[in-house]
Amino acid sequence: MDYVYKYLPGIILAIFNLGFLWAILSNLKRLICCTKKVDAIVKSVSEHEHKHKDSKTGETKYSYTYTVIFEYDFNGKHYESTHNYSNHAHYSKGNKTDIKINPLKPEESWTKHEFKDLFALSLAIPVLAFFDYLYIMINFQ
Repeated sequence: MDYVYKYLPGIILAIFNLGFLWAILSNLKRLICCTKKVDAIVKSVSEHEHKHKDSKTGETKYSYTYTVIFEYDFNGKHYESTHNYSNHAHYSKGNKTDIKINPLKPEESWTKHEFKDLFALSLAIPVLAFFDYLYIMINFQ
């Protein structure tokens, strides 16, 4: 039964590593594949409220995420693309903007404001590597 305590943290770390790697690579793939710039219109901006109770103070705090739907035409067809942001200040309903799409899969798109999210996500790599290192040093000396 000791092997469960020895390997369970490693399995959990591996799952986190795979999750972050998948998120980073899928966003990186969209960044690389979305090369064709098109004019788009913001069809809608939806706000989503999230309640959090502070464990120390008991105070209820709120955070918000935003879903933005873009619509655009490419090769005579109409497309819509949905993106999620932590800040909607960049987009308002009816605004015109340019986005990049994947010419082989036009429903796949990338906006310039997503680069910051990809960068923030990639900052988790050193943290995960540190915990991987600690796990290996503790269990396999």
